[in-house]
Amino acid sequence: MHVQPFGSVAAALHDSWSDLDVRLLVASGAVGAFFPEYAWLERFGRIYCVQHSVAPGHCGLRVVFEDLRRVDIMIVERGTQLDQARWRAASELVLADRARDRPGDEFWIGAVDAVVTVVRDDLLVAAKLALDLSGRCLELALQLRDDQARPIGNEWVEHVFAENASLAEPSAILDHILTSATLFEGLQRVANSGYLSRRRPLDDLIRQARTTTAEHGAYRPRALHR
Repeated sequence: MHVQPFGSVAAALHDSWSDLDVRLLVASGAVGAFFPEYAWLERFGRIYCVQHSVAPGHCGLRVVFEDLRRVDIMIVERGTQLDQARWRAASELVLADRARDRPGDEFWIGAVDAVVTVVRDDLLVAAKLALDLSGRCLELALQLRDDQARPIGNEWVEHVFAENASLAEPSAILDHILTSATLFEGLQRVANSGYLSRRRPLDDLIRQARTTTAEHGAYRPRALHR
């Protein structure tokens, strides 16, 4: 196996809000040691949420740890054409198994991305990502109502946006992300009365984002001193 950092870390342009981009070059037949299972990453910390992807030429793992470190791993198999169908099917099995105990990874990954994009001062993309969270909540509400006959009525729509909601400034987008997280967890409790909250790392990240945007306004990335 060969490890190749790339992106902002490799270019020495990273800062405290950067993720770590890593390319793993593995021997033919060795992809299964790293994908779709992700337990090997737990030695680096408790995992908050994980996202799998399969693309021509590589498999991908995006991981957010509970201490808010973020890693984007690209796994490339040497000398072999990647069997995309095989690895996509395998990743779906792993994700289905995780979702039984830790539902909502796609939501939490999206929420983290939205917060980071607010800090980066790309409010157009941040607003879009924040609204995507609302869409995920509404999709879950419809699934619970229509497929599982849960008592989801029109009153849930009242919780999609906070009172006097706006997406016109960083603090308002962060408020919307929090509102979506509250709604999402409420729906998860309807689905499963034993659901355990997963919000703490996101709450911590939003507090950091509020501090950063309040102190610096539009955030300008700055390389860390080594």
